[in-house]
Amino acid sequence: MKKSLLAVAVAAALPALAQAQVTLFGVFDMGYRDQGTGAKMASGQWAGPRIGVRGSNDIGSGLKANFHVESSIDYLGAGGSWGTTRGAFGGISGGFGRIDFGSRILTPSFYAASAVDPTGQSGITLTPYGGIGARIDKALYYTSNSLSGLVLRAAMTLGEDVERTTPTAWPNKNMMDVSAVYSAGPLTVTAAFGDTGSTDGYSVGAAYDLKMVKVSARYVESTIKNLSYPANNSSTRDTPNAALIGATIPLGAVTLFADYLSDQADGTKTDETLAGASYEFNKSTQAYIYYKGADRKDDTIGVGIRHAF
Repeated sequence: MKKSLLAVAVAAALPALAQAQVTLFGVFDMGYRDQGTGAKMASGQWAGPRIGVRGSNDIGSGLKANFHVESSIDYLGAGGSWGTTRGAFGGISGGFGRIDFGSRILTPSFYAASAVDPTGQSGITLTPYGGIGARIDKALYYTSNSLSGLVLRAAMTLGEDVERTTPTAWPNKNMMDVSAVYSAGPLTVTAAFGDTGSTDGYSVGAAYDLKMVKVSARYVESTIKNLSYPANNSSTRDTPNAALIGATIPLGAVTLFADYLSDQADGTKTDETLAGASYEFNKSTQAYIYYKGADRKDDTIGVGIRHAF
């Protein structure tokens, strides 16, 4: 009798289980890095360690309800620790694309940069963003379905107030960010624009895969505006204009990568260089080694292993 009741309960639950698709995912990244003071253990050089869960549920009429929650992990803290610096958002998707609401969502500018960055916008990248950074909080976010190779993204905050506890605090955090990424065969072309309320900027980029080598180029420009605000009452006006060229060379399981950045800000020119190699044990596990050099900074040499699940 008990077995029959259990069978009935399982059978009744199967349709709901079939509709819900939930995935546990995460990244482990650990290695060593020398920034001029000797080699030290380093976490998250290529990709920030994290663990999370994401999923979707068919709600009918061609629509799905989606969610994504992840937490950063600090392996090197006392006993390890969990953080809230990564994505927490949810929304719906369908034939119109995908709409999400939440915080710590990767910005449209991030996707435009990663599409042409030699390391896919990893933690060791040289690539700046322009008007806005890698993540946006308390945002409404739209992602289109692919339109013959073109994907459009847009994100904005909705008048989020900020308590003015200091004279230099901004009265609000209205932000917006948009990007377009077009991929067709070996060619990828990107464009992005972001506005934080205090600064804005844009980027354009392109990459072309010649099979033996994939070459890329990108230009980024940012501008500070609203200089009457106390937060900008400074003798320094950081308005970077950066040009980058890069390449990746696949050699079986080994991939060589290099990137060069020339940055002009506040009348000072800065050159940065990245070079390294990665080795894929499989699609989930990768070892890497790299060198980064920049004007007026100590060189960095790092090595690590990354595992994603």
